[in-house]
Amino acid sequence: MEINRNRLRDQGSPYLREHADDLVFWQPWCEEAFLAAKKYDRPVFLSIGYKSCHWCKVLQEESFKDLSIAEIINDSFVPILIDREEMPHIDRLYMDFAQLLTQHPAGWPLNLILTPDKAPFYVFTYLPPMTIDGYIGLNDILLELKHLWNSEDKEAIFEQTEHLVEIYKEATLDVVSAMPSKEAQLHILKTLFESFDREQGGFKGEVKFPLSFQTSPLIHLSEIFEDQRPHYFAETTLEKQLFSPLYDPILGGFRRYTSDEARLEPHFEKMLSDNAFLMEAYAHMYFETGKILYRDVAYELNLFFENVLKTDWGYASSLSADHAYEEGGHSLFTYEELQDLLSQEELAFAIRYLGAAQQGIFDGDNILFLVEETPEEKKGIFRSVQKKLRAVIEQRDTLDIDRKILLGANANLAHARIRAGCYLKDRALIHSGVSLVKEILKRFFVGSRLHHALVGEVFVGKALLEDFATLIKALLTAFETG
Repeated sequence: MEINRNRLRDQGSPYLREHADDLVFWQPWCEEAFLAAKKYDRPVFLSIGYKSCHWCKVLQEESFKDLSIAEIINDSFVPILIDREEMPHIDRLYMDFAQLLTQHPAGWPLNLILTPDKAPFYVFTYLPPMTIDGYIGLNDILLELKHLWNSEDKEAIFEQTEHLVEIYKEATLDVVSAMPSKEAQLHILKTLFESFDREQGGFKGEVKFPLSFQTSPLIHLSEIFEDQRPHYFAETTLEKQLFSPLYDPILGGFRRYTSDEARLEPHFEKMLSDNAFLMEAYAHMYFETGKILYRDVAYELNLFFENVLKTDWGYASSLSADHAYEEGGHSLFTYEELQDLLSQEELAFAIRYLGAAQQGIFDGDNILFLVEETPEEKKGIFRSVQKKLRAVIEQRDTLDIDRKILLGANANLAHARIRAGCYLKDRALIHSGVSLVKEILKRFFVGSRLHHALVGEVFVGKALLEDFATLIKALLTAFETG
């Protein structure tokens, strides 16, 4: 197989095709690439990312289109690029290895150096192209790894990978085969609450992902143990993340995560599955508490799916973090822009309820977010602000959306709509979820084969175990509603 050219142009994944003009000679994940690594006695440079990821784009622009770095990769490695949404099983495997190697949470772009037998021995996420201000650059890392592979210490690499694989096997095979005892369950509950961030909600740590699919299990834990703490944990977190830049009250949808405990530094991509889980979570919490705010958020999320992610028949996988290579650019506003766009009354509302300021919290720009619940008498002003600013966002440029339709993510949305419809007593929402299940069956089954994703009219990959699991869940949920 040729490894002296970039082979991504004809790939189905939009993320892979975006890298077709990189100077790196990317190969898709295939056995031929690993056979070439064995033939030429080279390590594999594996990079895993996805289309809406901001730092994946930064790494591409800074390094994968840089001639000097590309030459090192092309001459000394076999480079393979993966779309994590196209191959989530491969992504999950190497994410587990990455966290085992570093003993820290990892993110994307996830980069690993592998032996030709696919065993990892080095891992990193984003790196600057060159060493600067004490931060080692990708260029220097690659040269060090090249030297290590061609040195007498090469055998130590294989010894390390064998040891790591054994540790991984032990960790993944340590599965509980029966229901834990009452004592073990109480220990799990105790551990859960020790990890709870009582001030900010969510779990302790600098990175804050939205609480989503965990909400219903936490509510059920409260019922099982007759202990209100799991319920308190869930509601506190749902409220804290709603009143933060994680949630976008203008365009709709929750952003992927924040890199600080106070949730003031968001990463702007929005994922279909995340927001599907969140719609169900807020609808469930409305059912539990009767708070109208939670109901309204569930409906706003459903509008986000319809207004932003809807394609000809299904729903796109994600909205990119970037606009013209600026992170969050499509949803940022300067104070001067807000002054020009809004009436005095609307601007006063944006300052009071949406956190607008002359010096915004994101490099001086404003990320508008809910500071507190909008009073009933102010909701008309909010709708006016929302309408004006949405129009500006839509006029700026076409939103960068990954229009790949994932079976699993759409099945999650179908399930979430049905469950949310039950919590909200909304037959139309239930019907939309059931209709989506039927459409998935119609589109993704070809003959006797179920497919993983659809890009335009082209199927990408066979359905994975998690695709079957999410589809079965959606089918059961649809059946249970009658």
